[in-house]
Amino acid sequence: MTLWVEDGPDSGSLVGMQANHNRSGDAKDNLLEHLPKGECVEFKRKKKWKITRASLTSTAPLPPPPRTYEGDVTDRAPAGGSGGADVRHVTLVRRRSLRWLLACVLVIGVGYALLLAHPQPLFSYELQHAGMVVHATQPIPDEMRATLDRARARLNTSTIADPERVHHVFMCQSRWLFALLARNHYQAGGIANVYIGQNVFLRESDMQHDRLIGASARPTPPDRPLSYFIAHEIMHVEHGRLLGAVGYSRLPKWADDGHADYVARDIDLSRALKGLQSGAPDLDPARSGLYVRYHLMVAYLIEKKHVEPRDLLEHPRERDAIERELAALQAW
Repeated sequence: MTLWVEDGPDSGSLVGMQANHNRSGDAKDNLLEHLPKGECVEFKRKKKWKITRASLTSTAPLPPPPRTYEGDVTDRAPAGGSGGADVRHVTLVRRRSLRWLLACVLVIGVGYALLLAHPQPLFSYELQHAGMVVHATQPIPDEMRATLDRARARLNTSTIADPERVHHVFMCQSRWLFALLARNHYQAGGIANVYIGQNVFLRESDMQHDRLIGASARPTPPDRPLSYFIAHEIMHVEHGRLLGAVGYSRLPKWADDGHADYVARDIDLSRALKGLQSGAPDLDPARSGLYVRYHLMVAYLIEKKHVEPRDLLEHPRERDAIERELAALQAW
């Protein structure tokens, strides 16, 4: 290594020798022997050893200079100390911790995806009827068969629903279980996992009386029974089957929920049209949580414009254009 001294006008002059020492203190000790008494040296590690000589007014030793880390790991610690090993150890620990963290995230993500695709171990009871398999954490009453028949009758009105396809519906009779499977949609009545497993998850329900228990802990109104939620969510799965993952991700919400609602139940379209034109709260999905507005738009295209449901989903029109036409419609 090369030893340099900075001392006023002689700053930068070569002192002593140039030696190929290792990173021990031999070179520094050699230089100290040539310094006058009463002088001290401060060693700073950079690309090479640099020695700065300073005069002292007292005989007290100078405190050690603070460590300043620059460059890569091999250039960080002062020579003759254990700082280099410490830094390398800390860096190694951080890298290992990061790898463990990424591995844990990956394992949790894969495990959760497998749970969404195959949640059957969490549900002890099963009923297969009308092309649907109902899974529940509690015994399933016989009245559930009539509920499934009503849901199947609604699905059969759709030209895109596959009658040969068997759908799995999971009744989550506890809030924590539904929140686990529904994620950020835990306040919804149900959710269809179109991308993973194509399963339908519904919140707590009164299966004996064809009622779903809403987030307010009250049963849903008669115009939206449990059979409605089953048919509605299954239609989302059918939309995904028809369009594929990429096509479904591009499907506007009004077309997705509007057509699912159109298949799952009947509404008073004349009243819905007047509500849209007058700005009724029920026609605002963000405020009411209902899809009456979207239902009306889909019904207008299918019944008034004679658009085929497949074409409606594969080539959806602009929402604003449809709403302008509805606003100008005199009567249904």
